Amino acid sequence: MNKDTKDNRLTANSLAARWNITTHTLSQWRWNGYGPKFLKVGRQITYKLQDVELFEEQRTYENTSQIKKEKKPEKKR
Repeated sequence: MNKDTKDNRLTANSLAARWNITTHTLSQWRWNGYGPKFLKVGRQITYKLQDVELFEEQRTYENTSQIKKEKKPEKKR
């Protein structure tokens, strides 16, 4: 069994690949309180697949007029 899917969890690397974003973006989202719930044990960050799918479902739209303003992390300069 792939370690990324063991116990229905994704690593930060797997989630970044799934969404085509960088692990740095995920790190910034965690720091700013954005993104799916995560578990941190020591240095290891994992995401429950259920939490990832819920996050995706909450951001699924039929058209752009349905998109409400979300608080997104500000870019650091």
